[in-house]
Amino acid sequence: MQTKMMMYRESIKEWYDGEFRECMRNVNLYHAVMLNVRGISAEAIEVRELF
Repeated sequence: MQTKMMMYRESIKEWYDGEFRECMRNVNLYHAVMLNVRGISAEAIEVRELF
């Protein structure tokens, strides 16, 4: 059981480090671009990452 939990935790970590972070970067980028398109200056946009 211990081994199974370790494997599960590792796969969650891999997903978080890979797909999830990439997804959040894309969301933040999209958000920043949309704000910019609406006429808000680039300086006013704060793109934050969750990590």
